[in-house]
Amino acid sequence: MPQCVGGNTAAISGWLDNDMLDRPDPLATTNHQVRPDRGGEAGGPESTVDASIASLLERLSSGELVADPGVVRLGPTMVGRINDEVVAPLRLIAERGGKAWRAALSLTVCEALGGDPSALEPWTGVIELLHVGSLIVDDVQDQSELRRGGPCCHHVYDEARALNAGCSAYFLLDEMIEAVPASADTKLAMYRLFFQTLRAAHAGQGVDLGGLAQAARAAVHGGDLSGLVRTVLDVHRLKTGYPVVLCAQLGALTAAAAPASLDAMSRYAMALGTALQIGDDLLSLRGFERGLKTSGEDLLAGKITTPVALTLASLPRPEAAAFLERLLTPMKRDSDLAALQRQIEDADAPDACLELAADLLECAWAEVAPHLRPGPARDALKHYGRLFLHRQF
Repeated sequence: MPQCVGGNTAAISGWLDNDMLDRPDPLATTNHQVRPDRGGEAGGPESTVDASIASLLERLSSGELVADPGVVRLGPTMVGRINDEVVAPLRLIAERGGKAWRAALSLTVCEALGGDPSALEPWTGVIELLHVGSLIVDDVQDQSELRRGGPCCHHVYDEARALNAGCSAYFLLDEMIEAVPASADTKLAMYRLFFQTLRAAHAGQGVDLGGLAQAARAAVHGGDLSGLVRTVLDVHRLKTGYPVVLCAQLGALTAAAAPASLDAMSRYAMALGTALQIGDDLLSLRGFERGLKTSGEDLLAGKITTPVALTLASLPRPEAAAFLERLLTPMKRDSDLAALQRQIEDADAPDACLELAADLLECAWAEVAPHLRPGPARDALKHYGRLFLHRQF
């Protein structure tokens, strides 16, 4: 996959312009708006994705999606226990809200490439539940405390049950693929993309969990610090970028887009996902609105994130070595955390992160834009990039 670097400076600055966010929202002019904000609370107006999630969870709860009645007919006690141990943990996180932009992205891509997104609308809950499952698993692995304004699933249930419920959400996509009116070859392409995405995301998550401390030490002590930045971005591309590619490609394949359009959309979706993760790295430095996640979580865990890698690359090696060892110290005092945050800010790493993400988006947008039909859906696709950069969605 070609790497997007060195875009036009003026064009890049357009992605970073906060004033753009004050103008009328292009997403509001499409029929595929993200879910109304619930502020991390259940309730609120129901959207297409809410109805789809409710339908899927009901079918899971009844046992319909669990076992073929021609093979095994489940008794009422078993059905009830499935609801308690599999469906309830998923519902806990799903009903706290979230913007469901991944489902909206699939619909918007389909429309922008000339397709009829109505075929996908009943199945948008599959995309959202796939994400919910990944959040539950990720929170266990990261030992996180908060998710969407409440305790993580594994703090309500135990870790084993949370992991099992989260993983169960990975096995719903066949319901969407079988129902979408598409050729056998297109459906096969969807299946292959789904499994490729799972492999990529698990590979990225594995490296993220294992950490890049050894690679960072090697880079600081005489190695290639720019190579460390590239490695961090590779983790982001696998862990976060590929799932966004899946969402976009499901829409593109439903639209029966030409191969060149599919490839260009894949690269733009990868840039979106990478920009999203870079933005997430930045938010971890300062905390999330409404306490949706814990402030400074990545620094406390000693993670090599995008701002950390860019800070290391900007410092003289002795200072970089000292910064890294402070970061990797298991037990940090509040003063240590504050010093790390101050060094990152002093190195202008947050601005460098935004410029890097904007560069990726501009290069990918220049490639995909000619393939898109003019109109609200095309405008909305570009606006996603700005929203991700500033994490205002």
